[in-house]
Amino acid sequence: MAPRASDPAQGDAFIREVDGDLREERLRQIWKRHGGLIVAMVVVIVVLVGGYEAWKQWQGKQAVAHALRYDAAVVLIESGRTSEGDAALAALAAEANGGYRVVATLRRAAALVTQGKSALALWEQVANDSAAPQPYREAAAFLAVLSSVDAPDTPERAALLESLTADTNPWRFSALEVSAVRALQRNDTIAARAFLHRLTDGPETPAGVRSRANALLQGLSPAG
Repeated sequence: MAPRASDPAQGDAFIREVDGDLREERLRQIWKRHGGLIVAMVVVIVVLVGGYEAWKQWQGKQAVAHALRYDAAVVLIESGRTSEGDAALAALAAEANGGYRVVATLRRAAALVTQGKSALALWEQVANDSAAPQPYREAAAFLAVLSSVDAPDTPERAALLESLTADTNPWRFSALEVSAVRALQRNDTIAARAFLHRLTDGPETPAGVRSRANALLQGLSPAG
């Protein structure tokens, strides 16, 4: 008996499924490549914000009280009483204004990351805090984008990612790379090509990022 011909529709569905899996894996590779830097980056951010707040303590008793509460919460976390420390930092972030709201939230995120837990909600909280210093908002936005590999691609997250692709943003190269893969996940090859060409044509694009962008472009069909 002659072999039964396969259903073309099933074949197309299988190809789309495999292609989708490859794109998901590509995004996970981006996450893995940068993920190892997250804990170190968090520590640097927290130290910088903490130092910034330290010189502001002369402003009044409230600032001193916030500093003491922050230090006490960190001691709890570092002594293994992470739940108590997290609760103390959450309370401080809810009550403090300005920098200590930011530093408490970032320190909570750092603790979660070191425990192997997701800090996505906290990254997004800082990234969307209009009162936070811009460098910390941008760093938090980048960390949120990287840690949202397995999270739904919501309009809010898409807007956060887009904000990182501005020509003056220090995180733009990795953000453009992630944007291209996200576009491929949506089967929007036109947008993906645009993001990738910004990387391949940009004179300041790091060599490794440019190479990966070229590889992705070559993998797209000529028709896009």
